[in-house]
Amino acid sequence: MPQNLCLACMKPIDPGTHVCPHCGNVVPCLPNSQNSLQPGYTLGRFIIGKELGRGGYGITYIAYDTRLAVVRCIKEYFPKDCRRMPDMSPEIRPGKEREFQQFSDRFLQEARMMGAVSDKKGAHVTEVYDILKFHGDIPYILMEYLDGCTMDEYISQKRSGLPWQEARDILCDVLETLDIIHKQNILHRDISLSNIFRLKDGSIRLIDFGSAVNLNDALNQPGTLYPSSKRYYSPPEQVSNSQQGPWTDLYAVGACLFKLVAGGWPRQYEANKVFPTLKMYGFSVPDKLDAILTKATDPDPRKRYQSALAMRDDLAAVQEAPAGKTKEKKGKLPLILGIGGAVVAAAGILIFTMGGNKPDTNENMAVSAEIESVSDETLSKTESPAAEAESGLEQDEENTEAENIPETRESIEEITKQEPGSPALESL
Repeated sequence: MPQNLCLACMKPIDPGTHVCPHCGNVVPCLPNSQNSLQPGYTLGRFIIGKELGRGGYGITYIAYDTRLAVVRCIKEYFPKDCRRMPDMSPEIRPGKEREFQQFSDRFLQEARMMGAVSDKKGAHVTEVYDILKFHGDIPYILMEYLDGCTMDEYISQKRSGLPWQEARDILCDVLETLDIIHKQNILHRDISLSNIFRLKDGSIRLIDFGSAVNLNDALNQPGTLYPSSKRYYSPPEQVSNSQQGPWTDLYAVGACLFKLVAGGWPRQYEANKVFPTLKMYGFSVPDKLDAILTKATDPDPRKRYQSALAMRDDLAAVQEAPAGKTKEKKGKLPLILGIGGAVVAAAGILIFTMGGNKPDTNENMAVSAEIESVSDETLSKTESPAAEAESGLEQDEENTEAENIPETRESIEEITKQEPGSPALESL
């Protein structure tokens, strides 16, 4: 084993270091969660480090390749309801062998779908290097290590939505990737800000193909698909598990557009499952951007974009409007935005200031509508009854639908203190 590695970031550190100068983690690295491989564990030629994530049937770690002296990412097949055996393999419960193998096949399908896309020019997808086998026949996916954070985490850190131009550029890259994915006969089905990863250089990667399916099956045999949906991001046909196609993924891109610019979710969505325009909330955006949002998130799939390339071309064509053309009329819906804010109580009404895409409101405009800030990790994501009952896939946090959480958003410069007992920051 190489000497003096921080097992949280796999970068060299000096002897006697107690806090890594590269990532800020304590040295030695804190233990991973229960049932995970622990930092320092040797898996073939790889040294396992900090746990990066855990899903319904896999655990992801940072790892160090001692042969090539490079940092990698390893995803282990480990169903959520399994226990770790003394030899570190997942325990297969008696009578559940068939389900264990089925989900292992899905795990491998995820790797192969990512591999089919990652080598295509212009695809912003995590690179897959190999499928490895350890502990008997347990699969492990060897992948590119991504240094950065998800877009969901990014806008939470910024305490604000992004300028619409930045959101446009990010989603143009996502749409170019989706065009390649769809042409490979793959439907992603889990486009969300938690699955768009932003590297430190500003580039993005589309991650997590765990819900992806064969596009022909989605079009022609939707009843054979395991249900998978996520609040806000999933259109009606995905929730009902009826015929799905490229337009299904494009609905989710439209949802991403709203949250990237607004920084949260519209509460009125819960009433009719229709996204309002950004201008309804006072954001100064070009009319064409709102038209794209409305078309992409139409409840009727026939009225949506039918191809990622068509939506990408429209989005790329959105430019700055001439001066004075984006100013909103008075009386549009103002906002309540999440993660804290500069709050002023006046005659029982809340008044806010905010960073990012500032709504065109009078200085003392009362807030009468709300945008809800909920991290993607708390959103409901459902799997098949067999997956839930037999293998515990996507249960607990992943399957707990977020409550309507009243929140406020702050200007970037200020952070307000949470009131005792308030659930406002609970899901962030």
